[in-house]
Amino acid sequence: MRAAVVLYLAGALLWAQPANVGGDACGYRWYTHLANVPDSTPSYNWIDSTSLQGLTYDHLLADDNFIGPIPLPTPLVYYWNTYDQLFIGSNGYVTFLRGKTLASGPPPFFSTFPSPGFPNAVIAPYLADLTFTDDNGERIYGARLYYGTTADGKFVITWDSVPYYNGSSPGDWDGRTTFQLILDPGDSSITFQYKEITGGWHPGYSNGNYNVVGMENRTGQIGLNIASKWNPPIQNYAIKIWHPRTLQCSVRDIEAEWGLTPGSEGIFVLKGGPPPTLEARWTNAGNRDIVDTNVISV
Repeated sequence: MRAAVVLYLAGALLWAQPANVGGDACGYRWYTHLANVPDSTPSYNWIDSTSLQGLTYDHLLADDNFIGPIPLPTPLVYYWNTYDQLFIGSNGYVTFLRGKTLASGPPPFFSTFPSPGFPNAVIAPYLADLTFTDDNGERIYGARLYYGTTADGKFVITWDSVPYYNGSSPGDWDGRTTFQLILDPGDSSITFQYKEITGGWHPGYSNGNYNVVGMENRTGQIGLNIASKWNPPIQNYAIKIWHPRTLQCSVRDIEAEWGLTPGSEGIFVLKGGPPPTLEARWTNAGNRDIVDTNVISV
């Protein structure tokens, strides 16, 4: 879906925002707080991280890395799969299947969703070239990541005052971003909230996707391309993504669950002894039946 463009004059700066409503082939729908759709339009309601249960402040995120797996207090249904853990990336995203660094590359820099490239099953409230550390590898003052659970069971991740990597600025960083991802296992909804985002990326990004907002399914075939090149200032903005009551898509896909041995662990064999039996297991990553998962021995 093409994003509708709305221009606002802030000083001398014009900026564009996502379309107020959009969706994908599976029936997911997003609505911004500016949409006028009863029972679907979200309200901007920033969640204070200090109020979260099991609040964790992470000090391991740096430039282009991730942490995890992090257990979810309550499993989340995402498309047709259910996940009980996730990984959090420094560049403003989470993955479910395994940890992977998503970093900027050659133009157009960050790929919009969906993308078949690894990793898949990604949710990105604000995928951008962010950094928690400066050019000396020291923690940037004020840049933090919090996560925890609200009293009613929502899992909240907050990137707080995290700047952009910018090799043209002192310390190799500039600007600030404060936003959060809210996962609600009660209705499988996903909410993005943006408290305040200012510019600060490297000027070389001006001709490419310096930020991307969206998500994709486990196969990377279906997803939401909500925004890219979304220019700050962004403030007090909310996007809510509703899980469909009935999935409207049909996907057949097979992926490897493990190789070599169960759990992809190593094996030891004696020199000159009998050859080992190598195994692999595949699994159905789609929502169409194929056959039961099998173990293949070689």
